[in-house]
Parts: sequence; structure tokens; C-alpha cells
Amino acid sequence: MAPPIKNHIIFLLLRLLFLIKADSKCQKSYICRNFTLEFPFTDINHSKCGLFPVNCSLPHKNPLIYLREFPMDLLGKVSDNKFLIHDSVLANYFNWRSCNSFSNVTLPKSPLVSFSYSPNLTTFNCFNPSPTVVDYFKHYENKSCDILEIYYKREATVVSDDVLPGSGCTMNQMPIRSGQGFSGEVFDLFSPNFTLEWNLSEDCYECYKRGGQCLTNESNRFYCKRGNVSS
Repeated sequence: MAPPIKNHIIFLLLRLLFLIKADSKCQKSYICRNFTLEFPFTDINHSKCGLFPVNCSLPHKNPLIYLREFPMDLLGKVSDNKFLIHDSVLANYFNWRSCNSFSNVTLPKSPLVSFSYSPNLTTFNCFNPSPTVVDYFKHYENKSCDILEIYYKREATVVSDDVLPGSGCTMNQMPIRSGQGFSGEVFDLFSPNFTLEWNLSEDCYECYKRGGQCLTNESNRFYCKRGNVSS
């Protein structure tokens, strides 16, 4: 299985590019086909002006958005903070019923911006679960997938970010088909087409409103830079 840490390495590389460009002139928005890109996204030709580049210049192809190891097709902009996405890599994993589906779906994590799929199904992916872990998830459905036990609930519930401490489990959000009844094989629920929603952190939003730049330091902590003044 591809290690999820690859996603975080990619994010760190993009963040370093953005830090290098901290003192340069960047536009507030960039035209991408029939919509505009704004921070934290940027046109790939100005990749140092944002955290997540989008290639809008491919002839006869959808724009490509770079959030993970492999780019995703950007089909359109639903609202100010929502894109319609097709993920061809996930499409193959879902079609093959591949266990890689559960390790290649992670979205970037940052103190500047949060991402989520809509609609989604929360799964808990546990490596070699102990009897304590099995008991903890006794009211969940589960699926064995290679070396993992996947636990999930089909009904929509409010899910905490917390996972049983020391359980060896991680939590994922999986994009699922809209309006489909929850029955049959869990892979039949998954969809490579989804709405990607993002939200700037409150600190980053306030910084952006004041004309500043949302940055992270070497410890991945937020700070706001405006001109030559940081806070």
C-alpha cells in the first residue's frame, strides 16, 4: 500500500515553494477556463503564489488540481469554496476493489486550510486490531482488506476526529455516491466524482482580509505576513 505520508511530503514541498515567494508580487486571483482561482489555489504558472497549483493550460483536457501524489480533474467550481472533482486514480482503485483505496484518499492537512469530501463515509482503518479495538468497534460494520480491518457505519453520523488511543487505527473520509441507498458491498458506495470543499482557518481568513499572506513556519505553525511585518 502506498504510505499516506507521501501526501504530507508533497504538501511540505508546496509550502516551501510558497515560502520562497513570500516577498514577491502575486495576483489576488487567476483565470482558469470559465472560473477564477484564489488562495489557497493558484495557476501552475504562478505556483509560488499559493499552496495548491492548478494546471489550466492543458488543451482538450480538464484542468488538473494538485493536492495529492497524483493530480485530479477539476470539472468546475460549485461555489466560492467548492470544486467538482473527478479522481481517475481512485476510479481505478474502486473498480478493482483495491485496498489501496483506503490509503490514497487522504487530503492534505494544514493549519491554514481544511478539506473535506461531500458526500462522504468515515472509515477507521486498523492494522492488526487487538481484542480491545475489536470490542471498541463492535457496533460498526467491518471489512477485511489485506492487512487492514476497515470499520464504518453506513448511516450519517457526527464523527469525532479522535481515534481510540494506541489502537493502530487511522480515520479517513471516503467520497461516496450521492443519493444512493446503503446496501451491498462497501466499494459500491464509493465514487471518484465528488465535491471538494475547503475552508480557510479563521486566522488565515483574517490575515487574508487584511491583505496579508498566510504562511507556516518550520514547525508548520501559522503566521501572517503583511509587507515586512509578521504577526
